[in-house]
Amino acid sequence: MNSVLPKQHILFVQNGIQSVFAKSVSPSVVIPCRKRVYYGSGKHKGGMIGRYGRRKYPPNWRAVNFNPAQIPKAWKPLDWDEKNRIDYEYESKLAQYIPGYKPKVPPHRREDHHDEPMHAIDNETCSSYGFPQALALTKSVVVEGGLPAKLQELQKSLPNPEDKVIKIMQNALLFDVDPCMVDTKNAVKRYKFDNFRHPTPERYCPRILKEFVRLCDAHICRVSDKYHDRFNMQNLPCKTWFQRAEKTSENVDILDVSYDWKVSIDVKTFMQLLSKNPLSLFATPDEVEETKNRELVSIYPKLLIHSIKPTHNYTPEHTTGFLETWHKPHLHTMVLNTTNDHSSKKTMGRMLFHLFCALHSRAVQQYGETPQVLAKPLAAQAIASDGRQFYAMTFQLNTTDLKDDSGVKNMVWTSAPLTDDLQIEDQYTPTLLFDECSPLLSYYPDYYHGYSPDAFATFQALWLNDVL
Repeated sequence: MNSVLPKQHILFVQNGIQSVFAKSVSPSVVIPCRKRVYYGSGKHKGGMIGRYGRRKYPPNWRAVNFNPAQIPKAWKPLDWDEKNRIDYEYESKLAQYIPGYKPKVPPHRREDHHDEPMHAIDNETCSSYGFPQALALTKSVVVEGGLPAKLQELQKSLPNPEDKVIKIMQNALLFDVDPCMVDTKNAVKRYKFDNFRHPTPERYCPRILKEFVRLCDAHICRVSDKYHDRFNMQNLPCKTWFQRAEKTSENVDILDVSYDWKVSIDVKTFMQLLSKNPLSLFATPDEVEETKNRELVSIYPKLLIHSIKPTHNYTPEHTTGFLETWHKPHLHTMVLNTTNDHSSKKTMGRMLFHLFCALHSRAVQQYGETPQVLAKPLAAQAIASDGRQFYAMTFQLNTTDLKDDSGVKNMVWTSAPLTDDLQIEDQYTPTLLFDECSPLLSYYPDYYHGYSPDAFATFQALWLNDVL
């Protein structure tokens, strides 16, 4: 009678490289070893299919997702926390015997630990109150009447090449083919391929925005010589922090509740237009002085830092993303890709945070870290879009003194109409480029419906501001 032999491992060490070869009866045993291929029937994140159904070993074994099913935490075993608890004493012993090993340190022993917490805002932060909360947190007020008068005049005076804009829209939404979804083996029927494999917002939104920029830059080259005074940069990081205090009559003294906070903003913008000269201001000195009599938007009974997570490990700094000796340091326009935002409140709140972070970091470099009313305010613009909906906003930073709700305030202009009750209604209407554009619209000759030239007119007015 044949007996089943036990699994045998043979270990060889050659030139400092370990290779494990296993001999087993079952060919589907997964061996976590540094080999070119390993046998396994399941799918691994990051793996690649090789010959004979084998999967190549992932380049970083520690980056493999061991929970592909995303099992909820409520289903974890009772001893899960005990088994995954970090032994800091053992970590220090490993650092003694392993050269270059970085031991894990508890949060309260890190070099960047502070007793006072800081509330951090980044690209993933989703404040519950959106735009009204951003207004109150940055000490800003909205100027009624839409965008500034200069931009509204540019929208009407500039030529609008509708035929080129429509071709850009059709190229991104109808004729663009994602290489990752191309069926090279004809495994999918033709009718399914045409109906269900059109571009996603994550693909056509950046294409539309970049083509709009190219179209505007081509107009600058024809009518002006200021094209070389501007510089377009993508994914430029920016970081700043400030002290914010809320002192209003609505506040009620409650034990263990502070109304003085440290807030940091760390964002990365999809696209930034930098200029050699600063952007012209949108408000006169008299209009800036009138903001002293205006009141901020209130989100009472919630605090201004509601839904913003605090942290005790941080490094307070002000960075614009480039060196101070850069010859085009002034911010002109920001372009945000907002395919993940489903609410106009959150979209406009994110635009305001990006503008405030960029201008505040520049103001600190120019005037110092002492909170003050700026002798010469700073101005910038922002455009946000998901490929179909377009938002426009202009911002003027008048003060960096945010320790009180009184005094001079910052100013915001937006293309979306606003209502009196900002914290309840979500009535920020965007400008639509089209109502519908899809290969499924066979009953329309050009496969799109409801095209509006106002979207590109607004984009062009902001991009060409101070050029003509």
